[in-house]
Amino acid sequence: GYLYSAFAPRLLGFGLVDAFQKPDDNLPEITDIAYRTSALGYKFHASLDKLILAEKMKELKSKKKAK
Repeated sequence: GYLYSAFAPRLLGFGLVDAFQKPDDNLPEITDIAYRTSALGYKFHASLDKLILAEKMKELKSKKKAK
């Protein structure tokens, strides 16, 4: 519940996710709000991956030098 009620709307405010309406699986006449990662969200995630990878590489290099 937290993901849809608090976290996703906050990410929506930052532009990291997009909201869209989809039909309910059980009641087709009713629509639900769903969230998906936006283009900006994918770029943000890729940037985090690069940052984490760079930090891991520095950590491995420092361990090799210490030996």
